[in-house]
Amino acid sequence: MKKGLVAIFVLLVFIPTGFSQIVVGSYTGITQLSNITSVCTPAVNAVLGDINFATNSGVEIPMGTQFTGTWATGVGYTDLPGPEILCVSVHTEEWWDVELQLSDMSFTAPQSAMMTTIEDYITLDFLDCSATWYYNYYYDRRVATVDFASYTIPVGLTVIGARFTLTNDFAANPDPIGMLLLQGFSGSVPPSVSNNGPLCVGDTLMLLADHLDSASYNWSGPGSFSSNLEDPIIPNATLANAGVYSCIITDSTSNIDTAYTTVVINPNPTATFVLPSLCELAPGNFSITGANDTIVAYHWDFGTPASNDTSVLAAPSFTYLNPGSFLITLDLRSDEGCIATIDTSVFVHPKPSATLSNSFACVGSSQLFNPTVSSDTTVHYAWTFPSGSPVTSTDSIPDISFPVGGATNINLILTTDYGCADTFNFPFDVSTGFNPSFGVYPICISRFTFDPLPGAGDSSWVIDWSMGDGTQFLDQDTSFFNYVYTAPGTYNVQMIVTSPAGCIDSASVPVTVQDSVFITMPNVLVNSSSVGNNRVDFEQLVPGFNLCMNYTYTIFDRWGVKVFQVTNDPYNPDLNCGSCFSGKSSMGTTLTPGVYFYVLEGNFHILKTGALTIFD
Repeated sequence: MKKGLVAIFVLLVFIPTGFSQIVVGSYTGITQLSNITSVCTPAVNAVLGDINFATNSGVEIPMGTQFTGTWATGVGYTDLPGPEILCVSVHTEEWWDVELQLSDMSFTAPQSAMMTTIEDYITLDFLDCSATWYYNYYYDRRVATVDFASYTIPVGLTVIGARFTLTNDFAANPDPIGMLLLQGFSGSVPPSVSNNGPLCVGDTLMLLADHLDSASYNWSGPGSFSSNLEDPIIPNATLANAGVYSCIITDSTSNIDTAYTTVVINPNPTATFVLPSLCELAPGNFSITGANDTIVAYHWDFGTPASNDTSVLAAPSFTYLNPGSFLITLDLRSDEGCIATIDTSVFVHPKPSATLSNSFACVGSSQLFNPTVSSDTTVHYAWTFPSGSPVTSTDSIPDISFPVGGATNINLILTTDYGCADTFNFPFDVSTGFNPSFGVYPICISRFTFDPLPGAGDSSWVIDWSMGDGTQFLDQDTSFFNYVYTAPGTYNVQMIVTSPAGCIDSASVPVTVQDSVFITMPNVLVNSSSVGNNRVDFEQLVPGFNLCMNYTYTIFDRWGVKVFQVTNDPYNPDLNCGSCFSGKSSMGTTLTPGVYFYVLEGNFHILKTGALTIFD
C-alpha cells in the first residue's frame, strides 16, 4: 500500500438544467447508489453504498468485479449536458467501465473512467471482498467523471441506477470507495465556488461563493480550515493552504449544494548565488544555481552608487570600480508569475599597487629591485627586464645585471592570492658608458698640465685623480690643472670619472719625468748691459725652469763669503725675474766688479758651480 502526504483536490460535479427536468421527485442534492449487488458480501456492498465517502473505509476487490445499484431516492432523470457520474476510489491508477441503468432495466454502452488523484496519503481502514478488515493504511484518493452526452435516452425511459466494472489497476487489486454519485437540479443552476488563484506564497487567498440571499455557507479545506463566511480570506498564504476547498451551501428553502474549488499556490522562487572572487576594475561573472522553479525574468542590482549597475541577464558580467563591501540583490520571477528577492554581500578586493625607486643602471653593473607594494594579501611577482640578465624573475627582490645599455621599460605584474592583478611599467635607463680621456701637456721636465676634457665633455662629471706618485685629488671638477713631480720616473696617472647617473669609468696615461736637466750657466755679468747680460735669469736660460725646479742659487765672493742667495719654489715660481741675481747682494747693495763663485743646486741632480765675473 502507498504511504505519504500531498495536497488535496476536490472535483465539483454537477449537471446544469435548462433542458429536460428530473422526472421523479424533487432535488435531493447528492444522490447515492443503493441496493448495490456484487459478488462481494453484503457488508462490502453496504460500504460501497455509504455516502460518507470522505472518511469511510475503502474496499479492495478483485479485478473484473461488477457492481450494480439504483438511486436511493428512486429518482430518475433524462439526459442533461455535462457529466452524470462521479466515481470515487483509493489506491493507484484505476480504470472503470461505467454504464447507466435505465428504467426498463437495460444498460447503456460502457464509458471508460480513468481515475485521477485529488488527495494523497490519507489514512483509511479497508476490507476485501470477503469483508476482512485491514486498518490504518495510507492511500491516494482518486476520482473520475463520466459524461454520457453521446447517448440518447429512449423516449419514456429514465436513468434509475448504474453499473460499473473494475477493469484495470496498477496494484492489481482496485480499491473503490464504492460511491457512484449523481447530482441533479430542478429548474435552477446550482451555486458555485471559486478562488482568486493561482497564487504565490505570501499572497492573500480569497475564497468566493455565489451569493444566495439568506443562504448559509460552511467552508472546509486543508489544514483543518473552516469558515462560515460567504467569502473567507486567508492572508499570507503558504503552500499548506493549497488544495481542495469544499463549501456546503444551504439556501433559504433548505436545499443543500456542495461545491468545490481547487486552490493552487505556487512557491516563490529561490536560488543560490554563484559568485566569483571579485577584484576592483576586473569583470566578474555572476549566476545562480539550485532554482526551485523555472526562472523567466531576472533583475540584478550590484549595489554601487552608479546608475548602470543593474542587469536583466541570467548570468551577467559586472565590473566594480572600487574595492569594498557591496550588497547584491536579485529579483526573480518564475514562469508561474511568482516574484522573490534574494540578496548576498560580496567583498571586492583591491588591486595591488607598486612603486619602484630604481630608474637607471650602468652597463655591467647589477642592482636589487625592491618595489614598494601595497596589497590586502600575499602577492606574486612576475618581472620582465628587457635588457637585463636574467630577463625574467618571480622573486620579490630580484638581483639583475645589465650587460647592454639603452633606455627600456621594466615590467612588473603583481597578482594577489585573490586573483587580483595589475601591470606596472617603470622607465629605466642603462648607461652605455662615456669613455673618458684626458690630455697631458709637459711644461718642463717635472711640470705637466692635465686636461680632462680634450674634446667635448660633460661639466657635471666628478673626477678623482691618482697622480701615480701617491698623490690624489678627489672630487674635482673638469677644469685643467698643473702638477709638478718632485722626482724623476714614469708615473701612471689615472682619471676616475663618476657621471651624474652614478656610473663610473676611468682612463690612464703614463707620464715620464726625466732624471736630469742640462743647463748652461753664464760666467760674466755686465751691470751696464742693456741686452739682458746684467742679470742671471733662469727662465731665459731654460724656459719653464722656474716652473719645474726646486733649486737654490748662491753667490760667494773671493773670500768665500756668501753675498747673495735665492730659492725657487716651482709652486710659487719667479716668472718675472723679480728675485734674479743682478749684481747686487741679498741686501740690495751693488757688488764690486770682480770674480765671484756661484753654486746652483736642486732636484733632478742639479749641481752647478763655477766663476762669475762682474763688470761695470
